[in-house]
Amino acid sequence: LLSRAWSPMRTSMPSEPGFTIEYTPRDLENARTLARQGKLAEAEQAFRCVLEVLPQNTEALRFLANAAESRGAAGEAVDLLNRAAAVDRPDIGVLMELGVAYRAADRMDESRYVLERALETSGGRNTTARLLLANVLEQDGRDEPALLHYFRAILDAQRERRWLDDASTEPGLRQMVRHAMGYVARGRHAWFEAALQPLRSGNAAEPG
Repeated sequence: LLSRAWSPMRTSMPSEPGFTIEYTPRDLENARTLARQGKLAEAEQAFRCVLEVLPQNTEALRFLANAAESRGAAGEAVDLLNRAAAVDRPDIGVLMELGVAYRAADRMDESRYVLERALETSGGRNTTARLLLANVLEQDGRDEPALLHYFRAILDAQRERRWLDDASTEPGLRQMVRHAMGYVARGRHAWFEAALQPLRSGNAAEPG
């Protein structure tokens, strides 16, 4: 019989009966180093080599998905991130990235569903997942739930002393947080005006 062993960082390849050849892919550390150095094309190739040996490596799948999305290949990003989600379903980071990829592919129903799962997995506490969900709802023309989720995300983050200004906001979220604050300010004003309209109409109908 052939001896086989498997771990996330190591696979075994069959040799002669009774022997096991263990292979540790050095491409993984090489890929990380290339990514840290900003050599993204080389890092992408190295991560592809990782997947040839470890097809369920979520780090490689996520890097390659982000690379695909950056060049406009949203469908490829969705496929890669679905593979990553199948490996580690409770990973909120994977779910959020998958939701963003679905949004880029203009598949709003799937994006909303995945981001709702991410928010549910966090017990409703992940403000980034809620912010992304609000953004998808807005782009899908669902203004009222978008406003509610934006408002809740801002409140929850600011209770934790985040999103108070640029210094307390993650760089990658600053533009979206600013947009959310503007959206909430306009939405609250519109709601206030709508609530006052019946009163104004009633006053206009009264005799002078």
